[in-house]
Amino acid sequence: MDTSHRINKEYELIGDEESFIVADTTTRAIVGAAFTDDPASGWWHCAIRGKSRRLYVAATTPNPHLEVARQMTQ
Repeated sequence: MDTSHRINKEYELIGDEESFIVADTTTRAIVGAAFTDDPASGWWHCAIRGKSRRLYVAATTPNPHLEVARQMTQ
C-alpha cells in the first residue's frame, strides 16, 4: 500500500518500502524516483532532477526508504 511522507518543506515521498516517487509539495510535479531490487542489500537505484545514482543505506536503518529520500533531496 502506498503511503505519503513529508521529507522536508519542499518534497514529499509517495510509495512504499521498496519503491517511491518524490513530488514537489507545491506543484505536485514528480522530481525523482527510487527503487531497490532487494531491501536486505541496502542498495537503491535513484533518479532526481535528471541525475541518476545508487545509494547505500543499511537495511538495519529504521525506515531506510525515508533515509534514501532525505539523502536524495539534500
